[in-house]
Amino acid sequence: MNIKVLLCLSVMATTAQAEHRVALLIGNSRYQDKSLSMPAKDLDSIATVLQKRGFYCKRLEDIDENQLKIAVERFANTTPTRSTTLLYFSGQVLPGSYKGQDGICLLGISSKPGRGYSLALVLQDLFKKGGSAKNLVVLDGPTVPKGTTNTPADCFVSFGGVETALKQLSGKPSLAIARPDRFPRGRNAGDEWVNSLGIVFCWCPPGAYTAGSPEGETDRYPDETQRRVAITDGFWLSKYELTLGHRVAKRGPGRGTLSRHKLDPVTMINHDDARQMTRSFTDSERKAGRLPDDWQYTLPSEDQWEYAARAGTTTRHYFGDDVNQLPRHSNFADKTYYDTGDIYSNGAHRTLNDGAAKLNLVGSYLANPWGFHDMHGNVAEWCINLAIRGGSWTSPPQNCRSAYRDSFSSRNEQNFIGYRLVIQQVSSKKEKEKE
Repeated sequence: MNIKVLLCLSVMATTAQAEHRVALLIGNSRYQDKSLSMPAKDLDSIATVLQKRGFYCKRLEDIDENQLKIAVERFANTTPTRSTTLLYFSGQVLPGSYKGQDGICLLGISSKPGRGYSLALVLQDLFKKGGSAKNLVVLDGPTVPKGTTNTPADCFVSFGGVETALKQLSGKPSLAIARPDRFPRGRNAGDEWVNSLGIVFCWCPPGAYTAGSPEGETDRYPDETQRRVAITDGFWLSKYELTLGHRVAKRGPGRGTLSRHKLDPVTMINHDDARQMTRSFTDSERKAGRLPDDWQYTLPSEDQWEYAARAGTTTRHYFGDDVNQLPRHSNFADKTYYDTGDIYSNGAHRTLNDGAAKLNLVGSYLANPWGFHDMHGNVAEWCINLAIRGGSWTSPPQNCRSAYRDSFSSRNEQNFIGYRLVIQQVSSKKEKEKE
């Protein structure tokens, strides 16, 4: 495990948060090779146990090796950001080979002894893809296979029933207000919904607030003139900055990105490409029937962004005016960054310390009152008008205020700029075509 992940886990230990929990239950019993057949497990009963612990469950039975591979990959790709996931496999689990790699294998119903889908690849998919923060794998077969499999740091493998795996749970489950394939309108601020890719959204209800900063605010800039803003339509905004594991852009981040872990925020994506990504995603979700024609994915407006960042507050930061509290809420240019001796670190704070020198995994710090993480730092975020909001790991504390704003050209790519997605209602055909 690298130093950045260790730092993140240490912060998580003091900032426990509710998590989405998802489970994929696979039961194979009717093997084509009759010598491998076994009594079927009652997946409904297992699902009931898991649902009581806050898991959203999907079930599959008697699938072949190719279907098993596709199911595991799809499950890994769509795990919610910072979720706990559980993969339960009831069936034959035997030593075998998959594409020349020896090890423990999960057998599809058409697999023969000595073959199957590699457990190592299962763990690799769960570790590298999607948004999960913890992965539980339960193998429930007639025999316990011999041999060992290298287990990634965020994975736990057990044999038998789900009880042992459930002992690994910590914190509380967070429940979405609807299934991923049933697009809802939120009711209360902070309601959560997870889309088909596993991106978690929080609801921002209609309301009004004062944007900008008062003239007497410390570190204020001239372009922060106060004005009253009315939010007439509620909207969904992603709870976390878009991550590498849930990247939906057609091309990967450009050269110079610092993102390596799947829970790192995506950087080095310019505004034009981000806009094109949201258009493509809107089209694909509408065609799949998961998004109404009068709703769209896009980048947030500045008014939407600041409304969500403030979450009903009027102070410099959503947590108040005391800058000494910033390290609990934000990854900014702190002492850790200054100590790196980086050429750009001279403006970093000399004593405040958030525990991360550069990027940190999304959700490593406390959330604001509506459930949004990293609104004051980690990466600054594109808005629809080319403004960037929120401060970043390169920003001194004075640039991590709710009112702070900056702007870049549409083709600019930086390792401190990322983005969130907004889902908003389109008020007219003309507006829809414009977006």
